[in-house]
Amino acid sequence: MIGDESAPDTTINVNLVDRSDNAEVAALFANMRGGLGPANIHRVLANTPDIFPAFIAYAHALRARCAIEPTERELMILRVLERGGGHYELHHHRGMARQEGLANAAIEAVANWETASVFSDRQRLLLRFADRFYDNEGLDAQTAQDMRALFDDRTLVEIALTLALYIGLTRLTNTLHVPID
Repeated sequence: MIGDESAPDTTINVNLVDRSDNAEVAALFANMRGGLGPANIHRVLANTPDIFPAFIAYAHALRARCAIEPTERELMILRVLERGGGHYELHHHRGMARQEGLANAAIEAVANWETASVFSDRQRLLLRFADRFYDNEGLDAQTAQDMRALFDDRTLVEIALTLALYIGLTRLTNTLHVPID
C-alpha cells in the first residue's frame, strides 16, 4: 500500500554512474543522446563496465539493424511495456515512437488496442503477437499462421529478441528503481 511504512520495499536503489574509469564506458557516455550524456538506464547499466558496452551494441543492433519497420517495432515495444508497467521505458519509447512516425492516436490507444479503431489489420496482428509473447503461453494457430505468412525467419527472431529485451528491461527498471529522466 502506498504510504504504508510497514510495507516491504519492493525495489532496490542502484547507484547512477556519472562517469567511469573504464575507457569504453566513458566513450559511450560521451556519445550518448547526441552528446547530452547517458540516460538513467545507461547510468544504472554502467555499474557493469564489462557488460555495458556489449549490451549497448545489442540494443542498438535491435533498433537499427532489424528488418521490421521502426513504427511496427515501437508499437510492439509499447504494448509489452504497457503490459509490464514499464513506466521508465514507456516514458522514453512514446517519444521514440513519435520520432519514428507512429501516430499519437495509435500511441495513446496501445493499452486498449483490441477496441481501438486506429490500427490496421497488420498492426493488430503485431499487437496480438506481442500480447501472446508477453503472456508466454504460446501462439494460437491463427496468429502463428498470420505471422508466418508475413515475416521470414530473420524478422520473426528479431521481433522475438526485441520483445524479450523490453520485457526484461521493464522488470530491470522497475526492480532497480531507475528514476525517470
